[in-house]
Amino acid sequence: MQHLTARLTADATVKTFDSGRSVVNFNVIQNYSYTNKSGERITDTDFYECSYWLTAKVAPYLTKGRLVELIGRVGTRAYEGRDGKPVAVLQLKASQIVFHTAQKKKEEDEPVKEKAAPRGRKAKAENDDLPF
Repeated sequence: MQHLTARLTADATVKTFDSGRSVVNFNVIQNYSYTNKSGERITDTDFYECSYWLTAKVAPYLTKGRLVELIGRVGTRAYEGRDGKPVAVLQLKASQIVFHTAQKKKEEDEPVKEKAAPRGRKAKAENDDLPF
């Protein structure tokens, strides 16, 4: 099993098969850096195509930019690109997902703020029965 902490590059998608089984597909990016022999700081990036077969209910929480820790099996896949050159892809079949950042609220999920009470004469007239 491989542990991978990475950030989602886009929102997850769900594919449902004729059998009724669903898979959640998403892509992550992992940045890491190191210092080479000459003391230069080198930053490198790995992209992974991920799949999660246990439940599709996790898909709404897998949103772009979210930091996740994935535990699963890493593999590779190769194919011929549109330009005719070979392309290699890292894949991860996740068996566990741990969220490390809070999910951002969407605008429609946020409560509407009420307007403040008006100030001045009208507000004072409405509160004349107050003892102070």
